Amino acid sequence: MTELNLDRKSISLVVNDRQVTAQVEPRLHLADFLRDHLRLTGTHLGCEHGVCGACTVLLDDAPVRSCITYAVACDGTKVQTIEGFEKDEDMALLRAMFSREHGLQCGFCTPGMLITSRDILRRLPQADERRVRVELSGNLCRCTGYKGIVSAVLGVIEAAHHPENKKSEVASAVAANHQEFTTFTPYAANFSSAIASTVSPEQLSEGASLDTAESTARKGWTHVEDGFVISLPPDRVWLAFLDLPLLASC
Repeated sequence: MTELNLDRKSISLVVNDRQVTAQVEPRLHLADFLRDHLRLTGTHLGCEHGVCGACTVLLDDAPVRSCITYAVACDGTKVQTIEGFEKDEDMALLRAMFSREHGLQCGFCTPGMLITSRDILRRLPQADERRVRVELSGNLCRCTGYKGIVSAVLGVIEAAHHPENKKSEVASAVAANHQEFTTFTPYAANFSSAIASTVSPEQLSEGASLDTAESTARKGWTHVEDGFVISLPPDRVWLAFLDLPLLASC
C-alpha cells in the first residue's frame, strides 16, 4: 500500500495585505489554514464540499471556495477574507444594506454572502434582480429566504447609480437609521460592579432593591432561562444523570 506523502511544503502568500509564510501539509485546505493557522475565523465552514458558499474568500480578487482549495495551491497569491474589508467602501455599504433589509439572521452564511455580493457589484454594476439571484445561487442560506439579501444587493446597486454617486453618504444615512448597540457583556461573578456603574448610590440608599438594580443594569439584554424536573428522591438524582435516555426525554 502506498503511503501518503504528508511532508510539509513551504508557502508564501499575502492574506489581507499581510505577507504570510508557513509550512503546511499538502492536504491542508485554505479554509483550515485561514481558520486554524491564522485565526481568521470569519471564514465559515459549512458543507466542506464547495456547495454552500459559506467559506467564500477572494483569491487574486476572484471568489473561490476555500474549503476545497488547497493551501499549497495558493502559494504566491493574494487572499482576502471577510476580515480584510474594513476600509472597503462597497463592503461598508453592503453591510449597512444587509442590516436595513434584514438580509441576515443567524449570520453563518453572511461572510460568504457579502464577499459574493461585492463581486457582483464589481463585475455586474447593471445587474437586475434576476441576475443577482443567479449570481447568489451558489451561496446557500437556511434562514432568510433570500429576499432581504437580494434587496440589499439591489439597494447598493441603486445607491451606486445615485445622481451624485455619493455612496459613502448613502451608507452613512442608512447606518444613522439604526440604533447603536453596545457589545453584549455576559453575567459575571463580579456583576455587582456592573450594578454599581449603572445604579447610583442615591438610588440604592433610597431603598432600590438588588432585583431593581440588576434589572436596570440588564436593560437591553436578552436573558433566557430553562430547566427541567427529575421526579426522583435526592439520593437517586445523580444516578439519573447517567441514564441518557431518561435525560433526553426530559
